[in-house]
Amino acid sequence: MSEKHYVVIQAFKGSPTGATVIEFNVGDEVDEFILGKDLLAVCLAEEWISEGNPEPEKMTSVANYIHLMQPATKSVIHNVIKAIESLDKDKQSLWTSKGVPKPESIESVMRVSVSAAERDAAWQAIKESETN
Repeated sequence: MSEKHYVVIQAFKGSPTGATVIEFNVGDEVDEFILGKDLLAVCLAEEWISEGNPEPEKMTSVANYIHLMQPATKSVIHNVIKAIESLDKDKQSLWTSKGVPKPESIESVMRVSVSAAERDAAWQAIKESETN
């Protein structure tokens, strides 16, 4: 049985954990894991979301944000790698003088905070894959 997915149809701010408020934007794809049971119920009642079934890899930065709230994991690093790969290699303002992507450049793609450690782990994985 697959978990239901939803698409945000009216922007709102909510707190899935009760600790951090997140801005959900029109077009964001979410599920019960991202919203939490209580916030999901409110969103459905207020008609802020509509049922949809996106591909898991199309989950937007809201999903990435939830994962980034946890310690760095393979899925977080995978999301940071995808963000790095989408950066314009010719736009020097996105990169450090050593040719490493700036965390704020990655954040502009993911719309969430990215630590230097997460950036470094993703960058190392990219470099290792290029040499293999």
